[in-house]
Amino acid sequence: MPGLESMRRRLSSIAKPVTHTTTPPSHTHPDARLLEPDFFNIDAEDLTWFNKVNLAVRRDTEKLSIASDYMHIQRVAVSAWNLYQADTSQPWAGDIDSRTVVVAALVSSLGALMYAKECEKHKKAFKTQRVDTAEAVQIIQNDLLFDFLRSFNCPPDVAGPSALIASLVSFSGEIKDKGKIQDHCEAYPALRFVQDAVRLEELGCVGIARLGVQNKGTILEMLHVMDTKLVHYPGLMKTKGGRKEGERRWIQMLEFREGLISQTDCSIGLKSD
Repeated sequence: MPGLESMRRRLSSIAKPVTHTTTPPSHTHPDARLLEPDFFNIDAEDLTWFNKVNLAVRRDTEKLSIASDYMHIQRVAVSAWNLYQADTSQPWAGDIDSRTVVVAALVSSLGALMYAKECEKHKKAFKTQRVDTAEAVQIIQNDLLFDFLRSFNCPPDVAGPSALIASLVSFSGEIKDKGKIQDHCEAYPALRFVQDAVRLEELGCVGIARLGVQNKGTILEMLHVMDTKLVHYPGLMKTKGGRKEGERRWIQMLEFREGLISQTDCSIGLKSD
């Protein structure tokens, strides 16, 4: 794991101290505003299907945990778009259909939900517990997401790449086969932006907040996630902006990690049975 002090020195020009507080959005009323088509350069001819997909994603993410709700999708979509805008001059980004960046980000949380539903239907129909390999799960999610997008008349040339990209954002999938993800990034460069955006959501202050919502064990369980999973994220970023922001957010997590360990250590006043 990168040392805290070395990371601080390396990122001193990035991590600036907060000199004032900002009024946060409402904590009781989730921000349900839809993605703004104009912001994402959605053409008039694409508005009908895009708005339908947008509404359907907002509806379906209500069934997910707070950590993966529509506000999460809002952040992923805007982040992926900003990363894309920063790299449009790169030779490998020149042929990207910008619609795939937005649509893949929109459905990036739905694959697991659709797969769970499909498994439940399979179990009820055949009275068996379905077991799939990681590769099979990815293929099934790809198919389910493609059908979902096509049901709203999303063009095949957008639905195909978007569904595939959204089915490939998994960290565990990349760890098992980095070469496969690298090949897909070459074939579908938009994957770089969506994957980075999804992983940035698990880092920094927002990552800490999401870990708190997801945590079902002790308050120190999130440290295990940081030490075994999130520590790899900065090095797996595929874009320049993603790497820079990933490092900035990782140092925030390291500071939280050290503080949590320190503030929960009461061993001086304890003894074994």
